[in-house]
Amino acid sequence: MAPNDTPVYPRIEQQMRTFDTGATRDSDTEKWDYEGFLSPRTLHRYAKYMHKHRKQSDGKMRASDNWQKGIPLAAYIKSLWRHLVDLWTMHRTKETSTKYVSVMEDALCAIIFNASGYLHELLKAKEAKQQAYAEDSEAQRICPNDPYNPCGKNYLGPNNEEDIIQETERKAREHASN
Repeated sequence: MAPNDTPVYPRIEQQMRTFDTGATRDSDTEKWDYEGFLSPRTLHRYAKYMHKHRKQSDGKMRASDNWQKGIPLAAYIKSLWRHLVDLWTMHRTKETSTKYVSVMEDALCAIIFNASGYLHELLKAKEAKQQAYAEDSEAQRICPNDPYNPCGKNYLGPNNEEDIIQETERKAREHASN
């Protein structure tokens, strides 16, 4: 998680929760609620989809986190669109047979995978740019407290989609050679 995305919980004048046991904790109203934001049913179906797709065409199983080695953004977006069009087409037919619904579920899981992978790559690039700024003492001296655009240097992200794609592909090649 990027440092700027870390939730900050105010400590001043927070209400306390007291449990039946007598234990106390700060209020959780301002804290991120992962349990509420996510659906176990959806995560279970997504994990089933991801596990099914671990098997490669050569019969070998890839690691569950293999995708984190880096996939170019262009590959993610092209795949996302193919699955989105598949889902859209199925949605318009209003078919409800069990087999059809299973195919729709797969399309939704593929969309989640590609959107998640795309976001993962964007966040990795953003964090790398923030780290580069943190290590650039000249930029910090001239433009303190401005990691978003210190002195015209673009530390928080590539200037356009082509820069993002090139940066992601470079990192994937780098990782593959290690």
